[in-house]
Amino acid sequence: MMPTPHVRVPPGPAAISAHDLDIAGLVRRCGGEVDLAQLILLEFTRAHDELLQRIDAALGHADGRAVEQALHTIAGVAGNVGAARVSSEAIRLRRRVEQEGLASVVAAVDALRTEFAALPALAHRAAEQLMPDTF
Repeated sequence: MMPTPHVRVPPGPAAISAHDLDIAGLVRRCGGEVDLAQLILLEFTRAHDELLQRIDAALGHADGRAVEQALHTIAGVAGNVGAARVSSEAIRLRRRVEQEGLASVVAAVDALRTEFAALPALAHRAAEQLMPDTF
């Protein structure tokens, strides 16, 4: 097994920091395959916009079920790229929507959306640092 590389991700927007991406954990989950970790990070940056559009549409239509589904997906993809805090918050908010209704969490979902929106830049920089010769 290859040693897990140390990746220093430059700070992004104030709401989310490089410490919010566990790149070493991602590489471990990829069995030490740095190229696979890089691919996951880059695929996340490509799929990210569609997820933001889904959450925006769900919020715009006040569709609690669609918000729950979008939060479930965000939790999964954020967890895949090592953004555990965003993933955990999405899970917590999905449960609150389910239990208390959408109105109780709209502001918190919007704040999570802002944090989630900051992740692609961090993921892209992390991918660059994993394999700098491919960029």
